[in-house]
Amino acid sequence: MKRIILLTIVLAPILAFSQFRIGARLGPSLANFTGSEVKEWGEANVDPTAQIKFHLGLYLDYYLLDNLSIQPGIFYSAKGPKYEGQTEIYDFQTNEIMMADITYKKKLGYIDIPVLVHFHINGSISVFAGPQFSFLLSAKVKNDATQEVLDALGLEEDEDVKDFYRGFDLALPIGVAYELANGINLQLGYDIGLIDIAKGYDYDGGDGNDKYYKVKNGVLKLSVGYVIKDNRDD
Repeated sequence: MKRIILLTIVLAPILAFSQFRIGARLGPSLANFTGSEVKEWGEANVDPTAQIKFHLGLYLDYYLLDNLSIQPGIFYSAKGPKYEGQTEIYDFQTNEIMMADITYKKKLGYIDIPVLVHFHINGSISVFAGPQFSFLLSAKVKNDATQEVLDALGLEEDEDVKDFYRGFDLALPIGVAYELANGINLQLGYDIGLIDIAKGYDYDGGDGNDKYYKVKNGVLKLSVGYVIKDNRDD
């Protein structure tokens, strides 16, 4: 708390005499996994399919120059793809192995903190890039199959899988933004995942150490922003 108060005291006079904007942004996301082990991670031995998710939050657009600004923000972002395939189950009536349809829907919730550098090409268009630090809030999987299949696999319809994902993620968002009238702006970007997030256990050494699969987040985002406060007009 003392650090927050001190930071507020330090930043308040700086922001008071700075050129900045405060805004809110929300929109749909197309979330998927990338990496060489995404198929192995999905349990159905198929490549993942992107799911439509969402993101929303606040941002601060701090102008260093007329054509250059830094835009930190804080967002809630839902991520995770789905795996649609077949799995083997044992049929006790026929005493045979049969194939059953199942869909695993990954539901990951993150707090994203991007720090983007915007280069303003003109008064309307800008391109951006920068690091994004993400913190995992929740991780669940929805197992979509018949109850018979779920029982045969020992699965619940909804399961908590937070222990199987890294608590921190790092990405490189890149994209383009367009300014409309009346404080409205559009932004299209892609978050390139930089670190592996899927966590399993390696028992080869006998001690069950954590093993990270080569699986990263990859998220395409389209958002609508609205400028709540524009200090440049003061």
